[in-house]
Amino acid sequence: MKYISSQFHHIPTFFIRYGIFLLLFLSPVFLSPARGANYNDGLRAVHKDDWSRALANFRPLAKEGHAGALFSLGLMYQKGRGVKVDYNRALEYYLRAAVKDYAPAQNNIGTMYQEGLGVRRNFKEAIRWYTLAARAHLKAKLNLAQIYANGMGVKRDPVIAAKLYTLCAKENNPFCAFFLAQDYETGVGVAKDLKKAITYYKISAINGDEKALKRLKALGVETSTLKIKKKN
Repeated sequence: MKYISSQFHHIPTFFIRYGIFLLLFLSPVFLSPARGANYNDGLRAVHKDDWSRALANFRPLAKEGHAGALFSLGLMYQKGRGVKVDYNRALEYYLRAAVKDYAPAQNNIGTMYQEGLGVRRNFKEAIRWYTLAARAHLKAKLNLAQIYANGMGVKRDPVIAAKLYTLCAKENNPFCAFFLAQDYETGVGVAKDLKKAITYYKISAINGDEKALKRLKALGVETSTLKIKKKN
């Protein structure tokens, strides 16, 4: 089972808008009041699906080297939001953000190399970029774990995969928690431990993974008391 996740890949438009809005709004990039006004206008435009206004706000900031604006332009060109899909331009913007140590951009570069979007598919490059991003980016940890779990371009290594799943499961990522639970249940990459498997299935289920909830029920675990978070 593969959950390779570039930002907003194969998900509804509403979640693309909402995801960009949250990611960029919560970005730690420092803004002066004047630049912040343009940046926030761009975020509001994204949230309203007003891509032309988003472009008008992000482009000047990108010229100044604003990492969040560079990243959002990369997303827009990768996904064709307000512009035609152009993987080369997307990669250009991502690279400019990535050299500023902007982890979401590093993650998306990894995805482009893994999937061969605008570049020749290259798993070594994908791993390099995912590794850089994984220091500060949850989805990069998941992507890197999947690379090793499935042996994509590298020798399959369930031990490394389990370690990466553990790191992002601690951040309550439902997919990482589910895969880690499977590893503990089956003894792949870790010592078999049903108690730990149930613990991680619960973390996954609480954070919205229905497969984890079904697995808990199959194991005879009482689930009625679990406080499952509602999906947005």
